[in-house]
Amino acid sequence: MTTSALIGLMWSIPQSHKAHAPQLSSVITAVGFGLGPLLGGGVAQFSAAPLFSPYIPVILGAVLCFIGLLRLAPPEFTPQTFSIAPKLERPEPRFHAEFYITGLTAFCVFAAFSLFASLSPSFVQVIIPWHGPLVSGLAITSILLISALVQYFSKAIPAQKCLNYGLYLLLFSLLVLGACMYLHWSFLFFVSDVLLGIGHGLALIGAFGLIHAMTNLQNRAAVMSTYLFVGYLGTILPIIAVGYLADHFGLTTAVLSFCAAICLLCGYIIIWYRQLQNKPVLG
Repeated sequence: MTTSALIGLMWSIPQSHKAHAPQLSSVITAVGFGLGPLLGGGVAQFSAAPLFSPYIPVILGAVLCFIGLLRLAPPEFTPQTFSIAPKLERPEPRFHAEFYITGLTAFCVFAAFSLFASLSPSFVQVIIPWHGPLVSGLAITSILLISALVQYFSKAIPAQKCLNYGLYLLLFSLLVLGACMYLHWSFLFFVSDVLLGIGHGLALIGAFGLIHAMTNLQNRAAVMSTYLFVGYLGTILPIIAVGYLADHFGLTTAVLSFCAAICLLCGYIIIWYRQLQNKPVLG
């Protein structure tokens, strides 16, 4: 549903804003993800039914979207045979390397955010005297709020530079998180949290811009779906691995292993991307 909405957003953005379609899509995505923990945490904090009531705003929003969807004129497209199998597609061969880099970047960014989202409630409870779903939601939302602000003010920066800066900040953020777990200095978690928010924003706006540049109207939807498919795997596979390691070797070992693995992957992407930038393809 998220993938379909993003593609529909890029199709329906007014002509006057088409040039900023990737940035707008990325910012709206970050804002939406950020409002979930904040709104859900706020409702759960003050509701008599905290396990039920947070879903009500989401259900109401989904109903309004569905009503609006039925009122839209259908776009022109070629009907395809229905299949539940994902249709994955890469851009033209000359863009394959850039596409792999953007996909792996999304994998790392989504994985790091998922880890922070799972750790935030525990760290906030230790450091801040206030507790509850709203406080935990604010801790998670702060990452995406920073990300959205960074994306908004980075619209003039070329996509290649945004992606590069984002990877460096993500790498540094995970190094600080690793130091936090090893030294048990809780304030480093918030330093890492802010760094992740900045890196999250730069990396994603850069990736969206590169995807937009390496595709055309015929293959953009399929390539964007493939990019998001790889990104969503980052929210699943590494966190399952962290959970397994935490059960068998403890949380500190699990998080340090995660930080080491994603840092190595980020380092590899940075080196690979630097080599490609010596012979630019996207301009």
